[in-house]
Amino acid sequence: MSNMYSLLNYIAATSKEITESFSSNQLLSNPPYSSSITSPNDNVTLQSDETGLHGRSDEEKRVIGITTISVVTRLALEFRTAGQEEVTKLMISKLFAALTDFGADSRGCDPTLRVLAAQTRFARELDQRPDLYDVYLVELLAVFGDKGVAIQNVATSDRHVKTEEMIEQLASSLLPIEALITHPDYSPHLAASQELTGLFRNMWFLCVLFHFTSGEEKGAMTWLMPTLAKIATKMPTLVLENAHHAASEIEYSTVIRHEYAHSVIFLFMMQDVESVRSAAGLPSSLVLYFTNGSLNRQSYLIVCMESMVDKVMRGCMGEMNSQAAEQALPAHLSEELRKLLVASTHRISHARDVAAKCLFNLITSFPSLMCNPPLVYAIGFH
Repeated sequence: MSNMYSLLNYIAATSKEITESFSSNQLLSNPPYSSSITSPNDNVTLQSDETGLHGRSDEEKRVIGITTISVVTRLALEFRTAGQEEVTKLMISKLFAALTDFGADSRGCDPTLRVLAAQTRFARELDQRPDLYDVYLVELLAVFGDKGVAIQNVATSDRHVKTEEMIEQLASSLLPIEALITHPDYSPHLAASQELTGLFRNMWFLCVLFHFTSGEEKGAMTWLMPTLAKIATKMPTLVLENAHHAASEIEYSTVIRHEYAHSVIFLFMMQDVESVRSAAGLPSSLVLYFTNGSLNRQSYLIVCMESMVDKVMRGCMGEMNSQAAEQALPAHLSEELRKLLVASTHRISHARDVAAKCLFNLITSFPSLMCNPPLVYAIGFH
């Protein structure tokens, strides 16, 4: 156990931020990570960490630190007994600190890619510790938002600075999110908290702002839209019914600078997210935007949202027709129809109208869906 804390301190010793904030003596006398279990070798280990870095260049220290992160990432998942969860949670936190400390000031892209690879591998292997899914997802989404805000700040502080590389690195931060969210036993879209919903909404705000959803990526960025599509199918609705201040949260979003029209970005976000979901046979989430009382009171916004529903459904019909021609309609489409049927009886009129419209479009376009027994039973019940 003490060796793990020693490795964490080794990472801290290679961090530019910490070596600027602490002298060598301060770091040795008050290490940032310490175990409640001490041994006579602990101080020797810390001194060895510092001695091992002596004479190394900043670039070498960064590479050493990132390599150490890769090792500790693998080891952290092995701690399962009571009290040892702290190590894994510290490792999650350290991964993100490393992305800032090493990636932000790196002269080349290799260190950042190594940290990204460690984050993504950790996300893939976290199925060994499903109890940490939510912890890691919140960290990933929070850091994505922080980086998006930082890019906007850099761009506005100096209009001549080039942010293309920073934006590409932000896009790459979606890879560990995808790796985590696509675990078969993880369903973050079910019973999501308001915090998680807000973080996902912030993520999509930034994806729209930086044109990640435009579908115009070429070359090395062609992976972007498929990645976003996978994320979209496993995330919660972006507006909760019981969110009493949804309209103000959208209008005054903290991840979008004030000079942008937040409501316009929200509408584009709604279109992009729901186009991806409906193309995957998941159109029922469209209704959920109209169950929130705060948004329903914004008459100008509701009119635009209804237009977005029409546009999304046209795209959905086109995609479903292509799939029907190949006899490859999604198996879960029947369940989506049942959800729309239930939503057509919602207490809020806007939600009822949207649900009825979507249900009518699907059933009239694909009459064979009426042959599904569960849907027939649901119709009879309602």
